[in-house]
Amino acid sequence: MNVNHLNTMAAKSISHKLLNCETIGETAIPYVEPNVHPNNEIKDIEAVIQKSKASGLSCCDMTTICLSSITIIGAYFACKNTILINSDQYGFIVDSGNVVFLKPGWHFVGYPLMNGLTTRDINSEIIQVNNLQIIRIRQDEVGIAYNNTTLEVLMPGTHLRTNGAYTFIRKQKIRDDLVEGPVKIKTVKTGTVCICYNNGVAEILTEGRYAMNSNGFVIGGTLDITQQNLKFSKHRVLLEGGINMLIEGLLTYQIKDVAKLVKNVDINSLNRYLEDVMKADLTKVFSTIHLEQIASTTYNEIKKSDERAAETRLFIYESIMKMIKPQADQWGIHIQLPT
Repeated sequence: MNVNHLNTMAAKSISHKLLNCETIGETAIPYVEPNVHPNNEIKDIEAVIQKSKASGLSCCDMTTICLSSITIIGAYFACKNTILINSDQYGFIVDSGNVVFLKPGWHFVGYPLMNGLTTRDINSEIIQVNNLQIIRIRQDEVGIAYNNTTLEVLMPGTHLRTNGAYTFIRKQKIRDDLVEGPVKIKTVKTGTVCICYNNGVAEILTEGRYAMNSNGFVIGGTLDITQQNLKFSKHRVLLEGGINMLIEGLLTYQIKDVAKLVKNVDINSLNRYLEDVMKADLTKVFSTIHLEQIASTTYNEIKKSDERAAETRLFIYESIMKMIKPQADQWGIHIQLPT
């Protein structure tokens, strides 16, 4: 990978205030605002459906009811087909293949081509009748849907669709990351960076919230750039003189140059690489040390007040740092000496 092509995202444009994210790239995110206003819901539903039945009984309804009531059977028919949609409900019925919206109130539904009467709770989050869908997205959510093959990110509010090719997929919390087709929304937390690839070119996202609409943009792993402690298992070394010894290691490090690291290392294997390097360097250093330099105590118990032990301790530190520093510098990592 050419380091000159490794970019840290800096210049971006603010996209949607509610999501509080910044857009990467020139292609807009397909945010869709609700088309039904909560203070004018019934009228908005009627306007979108363009076929609704007014509450109450119209002149046509009354004429039909009166004619039907001439006989006992007709009276029963008229009574049976006059229904009340409660104030907490919406009604729907299919008339000649089209969905008719029944607002709360009395309705006569006995016309020959009317069938499939159904009611729904007025506050239902998803209402679907034939090709009609009412989708309610809460204030802390976004919705994912496809209009034919076109992706839509539904903003909080009520959405009404009458397209038979419209498919609602799911809802999810605004705070959560989103990956759906070419659209990605990613939050990078403080103290981390996210390694992404834009058409094969690595890009580093620093802390913040981002949105992108591109099939070529791939979100990679998150990397912690705060100070890290890597403790590795007991490692066998051979002292000068042929004496075996088990040692433990604690490496404190911090990533300072993410671009260097990504250029040179598989970030998912960083800790394993560091442990391998440390073990190899410890093996080399301890091979030059005699047992009497460490005395009868374990290395972890060496007293700083012991002059000879302190010299050995300093020798080990300096030797390890001399070996590991060039590698750490190449990877953009700062090694912290123990105090």
